[in-house]
Amino acid sequence: MAGGERGADTHSPRLLGDTSVPGDRTHPGGVLGNATAECRRCVPGETRPSHSFHTQSPGRRAEKSALKKYLDALKVHEEGHVTVAKNFGKEISGKQSAVGATEEKAKSNLQTKLLEYKAEKGNELNFRTGFYDRMTEHGAKQSRGPEYDLPGGGDVILTCP
Repeated sequence: MAGGERGADTHSPRLLGDTSVPGDRTHPGGVLGNATAECRRCVPGETRPSHSFHTQSPGRRAEKSALKKYLDALKVHEEGHVTVAKNFGKEISGKQSAVGATEEKAKSNLQTKLLEYKAEKGNELNFRTGFYDRMTEHGAKQSRGPEYDLPGGGDVILTCP
């Protein structure tokens, strides 16, 4: 059985609902905010489980614990996007300058140069965060991150008890 436990269903689902933080531009999907879900028992092969906890029975506590572990690992993965972006930002910081026949032309040239620079670096940042997601399989293989000089952590896997 998956997860090494009898009857366990292990998978790496995507959360239902909005997990982005308003105004966040670090990652196209945002960073982990308020993840909410409602629960049914996980169905083998289901890739989008949802969880809520109506009782405090031992089974529900185990589900709640499994979901917390999953969400904690997902948060680490999303924080990895911030780390990738910050590291990239340290590499590209520096002065930009431009010249022109007049002060207005120099300002115009600088504005054009900055827009081109922003687009180029934005594309490069998108490539790096995409590489991070591909190498970690969107967190499912987060532990592989350090093999590629990327943030690591626990794998983002939900094991339903």
